[in-house]
Amino acid sequence: MRQNKYKFIYLLTGLLFLTPARAAIILILPLILFIINRYIPLEYNKSVVRAFIAIVIVSGIYNMIAGNTSTPYYLLSLWLVTPTVFLLFSNPKRYIPQISLDDFMGKTLWILYTIDLIGLYYRLKEGGQDEFGTGYGRHYEYVHGLAIINVLYALYFLNSVLKRKQTWKSLVKLFITIAAFALCDYGLGYIILFVSLIIWLLAKKQFKYVFFIALLIAGGAFMLTLDSFEYERENIYNARNNQGDARKVIMFLNTRNVESESFTIPLVGTGPGSYNSRALVLILSKNSPLYSFFDGQYPPYYYKYIYPLWNERFVSQDDYTDGTRNQPFSSAIALAIEYGLILFLIVAYFWIKEIRKYNQEGKQDEVADYLNMINIFMLVACCFHEWAICTEFFYFLIISTIGKNTLMIKEENAHEIQK
Repeated sequence: MRQNKYKFIYLLTGLLFLTPARAAIILILPLILFIINRYIPLEYNKSVVRAFIAIVIVSGIYNMIAGNTSTPYYLLSLWLVTPTVFLLFSNPKRYIPQISLDDFMGKTLWILYTIDLIGLYYRLKEGGQDEFGTGYGRHYEYVHGLAIINVLYALYFLNSVLKRKQTWKSLVKLFITIAAFALCDYGLGYIILFVSLIIWLLAKKQFKYVFFIALLIAGGAFMLTLDSFEYERENIYNARNNQGDARKVIMFLNTRNVESESFTIPLVGTGPGSYNSRALVLILSKNSPLYSFFDGQYPPYYYKYIYPLWNERFVSQDDYTDGTRNQPFSSAIALAIEYGLILFLIVAYFWIKEIRKYNQEGKQDEVADYLNMINIFMLVACCFHEWAICTEFFYFLIISTIGKNTLMIKEENAHEIQK
């Protein structure tokens, strides 16, 4: 009976996070954290939590007085960021034997298959690449968010194949999820996935596989020289020779200019929700109900450095500047600028420390190796784009929490065998 309850919870989680229902999820993240804690009691990294609370209070007070941020941006940013940081740096207090990673991934996979199948139908019917995300919902990152979800499952099955676990079934599922990822046409996602796999292989000292990936990249570069890839070649040429439209590059280059504006910015940032985080998007987007409610006033640093990158007088409408690969977003930049370099370094240190632990444990355990894979992937993704405050990132955190619970179960079983 209890096992059926957890199966229902798995399915409900999939329906909430993998369908258009996810539109409401991001605005109730604290409640989601409370529910997770109800079923898997959590303990939080005290060092990160204390630093986060202290910097958030100091940064908020100082920057609201200085006029760098305002109450709506500050409160909405905390509403979104706090549960994300807490869950990222948490561990189960005790294991729940009925909750396992295999069960969760297995039950929710069929929901993902359904969403991908709906997307395939609409893509074939309508012809547009974005139509593949129809079943997933047109909210936030839309079809590129679906690409991230498919990668999380693809890495799970890749791990199963490498560990020789249900090899043929896992190979088929790996092919399906990779095909779905490809149909999402997430160009930046290809780069993120390649970089993540190379980092993962280097960390495991699997140099022969890195060489294999290098050959694949070289093969891809060769394919770009063929006549059928003339359109892609033209886009690459245009992007290289028109750097004025390279919005994401300019955003990264502007970081030094922002940090040098005041000695307080490296310490406490410009204030939560004041530069290019998700809170700004939710308030400043004219399609958002929050826009009229909060009057859509621009914080000064956003207006000076980020707003011009969205201004149509500055941004051309050429094909090579569209998509997330050129949007001026980055979770890493948002954290470093809005909260300061101190909190950025603390978060980076403890997240990388967690990844290194999984890398060591992953030599013996497939669950730890999978957690290693997806943490590297999401860390790289957060450097390239604003993924930290998205339903996809919170879904990744749920998978990670269930994975940590599964590791505790396996450790307990190993102790019982030794006895």
